[in-house]
Amino acid sequence: MATESDRLAARHRAGDPTAKREVARYLLPVLPGWLRQSFSRLTPEDVEDLTILCAAHIIARLDKFEGRSSFDTWARRVIRNRVLDWLNTAQQRARRMTTSIDKLVQGPDGKTTALIDMLPSNGPGPDSQAARDQQRELVRLAIERLRNPRHRWILTERVLNDRGIGEIAEERREKRSKYDMLLYHAKEALFRELERLGMEQAS
Repeated sequence: MATESDRLAARHRAGDPTAKREVARYLLPVLPGWLRQSFSRLTPEDVEDLTILCAAHIIARLDKFEGRSSFDTWARRVIRNRVLDWLNTAQQRARRMTTSIDKLVQGPDGKTTALIDMLPSNGPGPDSQAARDQQRELVRLAIERLRNPRHRWILTERVLNDRGIGEIAEERREKRSKYDMLLYHAKEALFRELERLGMEQAS
């Protein structure tokens, strides 16, 4: 019997323009569990940071899914390879596993590395430094363009200011779960804005 994700992938293959966004919404809640199951050494911070990276990585390769296996099986294989690449880079070996999202996207020279797969590029090849620079600028622009000021705030604190959710909650003397949920919705909004920016860049 076809699962929800299989039906969404089938809609995408059939040309449904709304399916890609639905796939992203499906992935964001399930990816943390997949990551923890496959990589026991990941810290909670790693899982948090990798969730949106892996969702973007899967979406960027959605056209390559041919339906020969279940969508979940294919997606798990895709993120496994992505996370292994992430873990094996010299940048990550040199840093603690509690690296923040902002540090993830910067190499020793301050240029973007980890977010290269988040958006399509109609310019230089995806592995070129020019494309990496473009991706970093688009991520920052996407945060600035978010309509919800609380989403802009939490992403600025978490991504740009390198602050942990626990630290933010403790400072405000509130439960962490409140900010975990806020960050989850903010990431969804960020992903949609990145998708829109990618379309604008490609047009």
